[in-house]
This record gives sequence, C-alpha cells and structure tokens, in this order.
Amino acid sequence: MLFFLICVPVRGFTNLVTNPGFESNLGVPSNLGQLSLVTGWNSKSIASPDYFHALATFRHPRTPSNYYGIQTPKEGQAYMGMAIGEFLQSSLTSPLTRGQQYEVSFYASLADTSRYSRDDLGVYLSVGQVSPSSVSPSPSMTPQIRTPSGNVLTDRLNWTRISGVYTANGGEDHILIGGFDSPPSYIDMGSGFSLSNAYFYIDDVSVVAVPEPQTSACFIAACTLAVRFRRRVWCRP
Repeated sequence: MLFFLICVPVRGFTNLVTNPGFESNLGVPSNLGQLSLVTGWNSKSIASPDYFHALATFRHPRTPSNYYGIQTPKEGQAYMGMAIGEFLQSSLTSPLTRGQQYEVSFYASLADTSRYSRDDLGVYLSVGQVSPSSVSPSPSMTPQIRTPSGNVLTDRLNWTRISGVYTANGGEDHILIGGFDSPPSYIDMGSGFSLSNAYFYIDDVSVVAVPEPQTSACFIAACTLAVRFRRRVWCRP
C-alpha cells in the first residue's frame, strides 16, 4: 500500500500597505494633483502626484481616459500618476520584523503622452517618514526594490509589475515610491509624444511577509506515517 501526503502551505497574505489601491479617499478629484484626497498617502516632493478616479468630476483626472492617456485601473476605480521628481509616500500598518523576508511590489504603466521613460522606478522602505524636499533623493536613500539598470519601462498598454524580496533590518514603517537615480536619467522614446517628461501611472502597492517553507512539516508527517504503517510515503510539497 502506498500513501500519498499532499502538503498545502498555509499563507497569511496580509498586505501592510495602507490603502494600496488608492480607493479610499476624502472625495473624488476635480482636477490634477489633489493627492491630499487619498487616504493615508502623501508626497516627499513639493510637486504633487496626480490622483485619478473613475468618478472624477472633471475629465483630466478621470479613469480610464484622462489628461495623460488611457489606462484602466489595475484594480478598482483609481490609481496615481507621477512625473520625474515626484514621490508617493505612506505609512505601513505595522513595522517590519528584523530578519523577516517581505515581497514588495507595485504596478506601473507608462503614460500614452510621455516622450521619455526611466529605468530607476523603485521602493524605499524607511524608519520614519522621509521629509518633503524639492531636490532629488540623496545617495544614502537607496531603494531596496527597483527596476534593474537598463530595464526601461516601455509598456503603455499593460501594467508592469515591479517587485523584489527584501530582508528587513527591523522597524521600517514607511514606504516611498519614485525614481531614485540622482541626477535622473531620461530615456527618449522618440518623437510624436506631447509630454516632454517621463510620466507613470501607479497602482496596487504591496508589502507582504514571505511565509516560512512548509516542507519540513510535510516530511515530518510523512515519516510519522511511514513508521506507523511501515509503508513508503510520497510527500509532494
């Protein structure tokens, strides 16, 4: 007799990002900018990122069609948009645990009107909030997650997932999204675009603890069965 033991990992996919899809708000936008309407988010930069919502009272900040192009939200009815020098910042629902691995991700899409793009979009996780500033990030503010150098985001039709796994130092309780090269580098996408900047839509931000492997528990159970019934046991993690 052959016993089959199927192990299904139990995962706690709790997203630590406050208002990850920008759906919660104090009201729908009536013009570009208006980040202050988005619950739980602010900006490191002096210039404000743009808030887009399907129920916007003016066409410029509406989804899916707006001032910078056409893009359907990754989820829900809303997303953010930002140009070079603009940043999105939020507090996490709880600080990161030292030594714990976290999968950090967000989705980005290059705006239809943008002539330029970048290869330095990323995430900086910090202890405490980064103070607002009109200057580029300092060299010490190195993003833990970013697009690989030379990997230019060019997709205007779909959402591109930017992600990585980060081992926490412990205590990180804020997330900052933006372009981190200083000075910023532009990649010219060619003529025929009305916006002389690199502009991206941003949606679905996530910081999730990576679960511990369940294989050990599976093999312990397999060995217990094998000893008890003196049979071969196949364990598939």
